[in-house]
Amino acid sequence: MLLIPASLTAAGGRWRAPPSARRRMVHVVHVVTAFALGHSLTLALAATGVIDLPTRPVETLIALSIAVSAVHAIRPLVARGEVLIAAGFGLVHGLTFASLISDLGLDHGSLLTTLLGFNLGIELTQLLVVALMMPSLIVLARTSFYAASRIGVALLGLMFSVSWMLDAPR
Repeated sequence: MLLIPASLTAAGGRWRAPPSARRRMVHVVHVVTAFALGHSLTLALAATGVIDLPTRPVETLIALSIAVSAVHAIRPLVARGEVLIAAGFGLVHGLTFASLISDLGLDHGSLLTTLLGFNLGIELTQLLVVALMMPSLIVLARTSFYAASRIGVALLGLMFSVSWMLDAPR
């Protein structure tokens, strides 16, 4: 959801064409890096038991982060604030990733190796998604139907995230 408006620039409360493709790509790298640092931090802290939060609030926060991203894709909520938003959302998403590792019941040595491998796998997958999506989004952003498709996808994401929040286990 964070990538949908990534080929655009927020200005005057609206999405506009960016000044340059290079500037947009640098911005996307910053957003992706912020998300990665956020989820890597909480993944490590939660997987090692430093922090432990119940599943329900974490899942609700993840669904909320998707909803906020969807609204932001429709109309910018913050100009140049996507990096901070991505870092905050990454912190929340890392908590869920940690629950996958903690369910394995690994000893300390295996935990560190698994944590490193799991996190690298997430980062590589995230980079692959960005590399595959951004060229298409940049090209689509130059068309007349991009605004309608961006809003349609964002509304669909918003609908699913609200549904997830309402359906999350209690």
